[in-house]
Amino acid sequence: MKKWILNDHSGSPQFEGIHPNIAHLLYNRGMRSEEDIREFLSDEPLRTYDPFLLKGMHEAVEKIKYHIARGSKICIYGDYDVDGVTAICLVFEFLKNLTNDLAWYIPVRHEEGYGINKTAIEKIKNDGAGLLLSVDCGISAYEEVEYAKQLGLDVIITDHHTAGDKIADCIVINPKQPGCEYPYKELCGCGVAYKLIQALQRTCGLGKKTLKKGLDLVAIATVADIVPLLDENRTFVKYGLKAVNHSKRPGLDCLIKAIGLDSKTICASDIAFIIGPHINAGGRVDTAKESLLLLMETEEERCEQLAQKLIENNNLRKNLQIKGFELAKSHLQEKKPGNLILVSGEDIHEGVAGIVAGKLKEEFSRPVLIVTENKETGILKGTGRSVDTINLYDLLKSQEDKLVNFGGHRAACGFAIEKENLEAFRAGTEEEIARMKESEPGLLDEVLFIDDILKLEEADNDFGWMIEKLEPFGQKNQRPIFMVEKVYIHDLKYVGKEKEHCRFFMKDIMGNSLECIMFNGESLFRGLSIEGKLFDFAGRVNMNYRGGTYNIQFIPIDFRRSLK
Repeated sequence: MKKWILNDHSGSPQFEGIHPNIAHLLYNRGMRSEEDIREFLSDEPLRTYDPFLLKGMHEAVEKIKYHIARGSKICIYGDYDVDGVTAICLVFEFLKNLTNDLAWYIPVRHEEGYGINKTAIEKIKNDGAGLLLSVDCGISAYEEVEYAKQLGLDVIITDHHTAGDKIADCIVINPKQPGCEYPYKELCGCGVAYKLIQALQRTCGLGKKTLKKGLDLVAIATVADIVPLLDENRTFVKYGLKAVNHSKRPGLDCLIKAIGLDSKTICASDIAFIIGPHINAGGRVDTAKESLLLLMETEEERCEQLAQKLIENNNLRKNLQIKGFELAKSHLQEKKPGNLILVSGEDIHEGVAGIVAGKLKEEFSRPVLIVTENKETGILKGTGRSVDTINLYDLLKSQEDKLVNFGGHRAACGFAIEKENLEAFRAGTEEEIARMKESEPGLLDEVLFIDDILKLEEADNDFGWMIEKLEPFGQKNQRPIFMVEKVYIHDLKYVGKEKEHCRFFMKDIMGNSLECIMFNGESLFRGLSIEGKLFDFAGRVNMNYRGGTYNIQFIPIDFRRSLK
């Protein structure tokens, strides 16, 4: 069982018209003023910033206008994940209002790897481009940018990844680059691209409809790339979800229908767990070309074909992921994980290594790195996912003398390493985390942070709808976790296709009750003595639609015998 830690509520403010529990929740998530809290709860948030506050924006706009005036081709170069694909689509569609001399390029993961590469630069130059405009990549592509400049290409980099010691020597737009005073640093790549088209729209005198068209793309990228759903990102997602639900993008609309989401209101979790993975799948197991073409397509029959291709790719991704997870765990059976899990898994498909790392991270509560070998070069390519308490980028930074290259951010990373340096790298990362644990012994403890205590007499539909006002949920704004203390379990039933879930009511000594559904809880409850016993539950509240009506329900994620 995880260690439960209840968030401190001391100093939490109270404001007229705002439930105290909601004020407590938002206070602990960084919203300290009434203005911030009301902005957070607003259906029409206004939190956004002048795009020209981004370092390099003025220069980027002038450079793009220069190439449009000359009639030279602009090639938009992006990553093969959801963030990169949506950013290419966003910028391409916007620039079509200004020029027809456009091209796009997405590298193939298993052939070219991540980021800008010299072979691609040659192709882009030979295709007649005068400007290479990157989205969601390129901040550390110093050598590649120098090569592009030697070939006569102008380069603009737009990115959001953490900048290393040596950034590309060209026009760069990245809120995380040194000297950038943009007030919000946590935009995704598509979000940064959106700020660029905001600046172009304002400068070129285009109507605001040219910006609204891309809000669905920014919302999808912001949720799927797991950046914090706070501040300006929250504004993007709230308005973007409205655009998704009133889709004027035939390809996206067709995908939503094909995967069975057309009968409901799309929320952030639908993007995170269903729509995003389908768009991502091509870049993992094949190419991301079909995902981009689907987002751009307008002809219905072609949309249907492309949507089916994405579904096929996602099914293949699922199968490879299951196999990869089993293989990765088999590598761990011989020894107990230490401070860090590093799996050398040449038999794990490179395209799902990051997902497998994430699943291992969840199971073992350790940062996880998985390396696969490039058979042609012999270089090991790595990907990683980390727990909240360890910054993965900083961890790799501490071992950069052993790496060929690396990049990423706090929660995820990518890197390359020579095979002969792998064991030294393993030892170095273990030692670095051990050093961190000396000053923070509980660094890797499995901890469940609880937002608030919920009393059953408060758990009515009005409270449930107040929780729904905190949507969209995601990174840094997870659905709140509540603790319910000293309750009895009544009317326990096993439900689901395999009877793997548990449905029951929890009741307090005053007779108040709340319906619960604990997913995959059968193994925990089967044989458990519950008659007359008091339990504490930790879980989430949502509004469940069943039998034509909505009712509040509780979804436990952990429970324990009540403490005396």
